[in-house]
Amino acid sequence: MGDPVIHEGKLYFRGGYTLFCIDIATGAILWQRKFENHLEHLVISALVLAEGKLILQTAYGFLYALDPQTGSIIWKSEWHGGNCKQMLYYKGNVYFASGGDGKLHAVRVSDGRTIWKEKSPNAGKYGTSSITTGIAINERLGYLYTTDDRYLMCIKLPD
Repeated sequence: MGDPVIHEGKLYFRGGYTLFCIDIATGAILWQRKFENHLEHLVISALVLAEGKLILQTAYGFLYALDPQTGSIIWKSEWHGGNCKQMLYYKGNVYFASGGDGKLHAVRVSDGRTIWKEKSPNAGKYGTSSITTGIAINERLGYLYTTDDRYLMCIKLPD
């Protein structure tokens, strides 16, 4: 289900179709957000807290920004391929590789706008060359590292 997020005494974690917020001190469920669409399960999904929003990608590939206090939806993005296991926040955007479309994505946290979604530069040269694995970001240098199942890549991120 992916790693939970802990913030200000609250634990945010995913069940099959439901995102939960639990008070760590008492164990009380503060809220839960259920996703009714059977394609939007949370088994292969990613969750990150950024700019005061919980950013969640469902397995089907939609990103949601949720209010961490209430679970209310702030915005819902366009489709981003799905099956994302990890998202990282850097300078206003979340970055992730998508197993659903094999692309590397950047989405602005403030409004859910897609900044870019790119195939590997090796796509077509060596089979699919999909970007489906994890990513790492060196914040000091502004580089994103990933692989397309064939080559390791280092990508300079915009400032």
